[in-house]
Amino acid sequence: SFAPALLADTTYYWRVDEIAGSFTNAGPVWSFSAVALPALAHRYSFSEVGGTNVADSVGGPAWDGSLPNGGTLVGGQLTLAAASSQYVRLPAGIVAGLTNFTIEAWVRLNSAGGWARIFDFGNNTTTYMFLTPTNGASNGRLRFGITTNSAGGEQQITGSTALSVGVWHHVAVTLNGNTGLLYLNGVPVGTNNSMTLRPATLGNTTNNYLGRSQWPDPYLNGLLDEFRIYSVALSRAEIASTYALGPNQVLSNESPPLTMTTTETQLILTWPLASAGFTLQSRTNLALGGWVNVTSPQPQIVGGQWQVVLPISNGAPEIYYRLAK
Repeated sequence: SFAPALLADTTYYWRVDEIAGSFTNAGPVWSFSAVALPALAHRYSFSEVGGTNVADSVGGPAWDGSLPNGGTLVGGQLTLAAASSQYVRLPAGIVAGLTNFTIEAWVRLNSAGGWARIFDFGNNTTTYMFLTPTNGASNGRLRFGITTNSAGGEQQITGSTALSVGVWHHVAVTLNGNTGLLYLNGVPVGTNNSMTLRPATLGNTTNNYLGRSQWPDPYLNGLLDEFRIYSVALSRAEIASTYALGPNQVLSNESPPLTMTTTETQLILTWPLASAGFTLQSRTNLALGGWVNVTSPQPQIVGGQWQVVLPISNGAPEIYYRLAK
């Protein structure tokens, strides 16, 4: 049997040959094409009880990770001890082919070591991408970096602070075209509008770590509750939603219900928090014209759901609303 970890949107060819003494009887060539990755490509929830493997509940067993030096899996959380050089190793090529992307995690530090890694995907100290909870500067900060020319060639996004110790944080990095955003607890804290490198630029990376660096930096000393890789750049609203939803619930692509309530002067529209990727639209005639995005006011998270409050005007025409994606 042969069960490789397949790359998305890639064509594979194979054949089976028979070796008969000094002769080789070549079999027919077969091929197939892997489909594009879903938006949520990989998800590690660390829900195992003990053991040395962590499952990818979205990508499947071919993308399961391992704990080469152990780790503690309890209650849906993974504890990594820096003193024991503990980390997660993920399969080769896990970010190969990604251009736009989102990587997010829930992490709690037990201690802060400069340049420790939340993740580091690469081949060596020349080619890699990483997220550190605190860089080595005197005012250590959250930082994402990607390079094909070692530290001197890094394209970086630096946050406003480091991660505090002993507190759970949601961290995320997105890349959409040339714009990279770094998030802390659902809020953007760093931007770089000149990003030209992306995971696909790194090729089929072989050293893909959670909690370990390509460099001889400290190992992560803390806990991971959830780690996700998306093949798209989540929007600011979607990042805010994933933070608010917490580590146990993901965004939904199902058609959401749209609820309407009114006061004498206001129309209040609400829909589920997990449906962050949907856009509110309106029109005044179902036979003529088209749907128009409602751009003001922007949806807000209120009471665990998305909400838009619109004024009601006397004598205004009928208006129809929907959610679209």
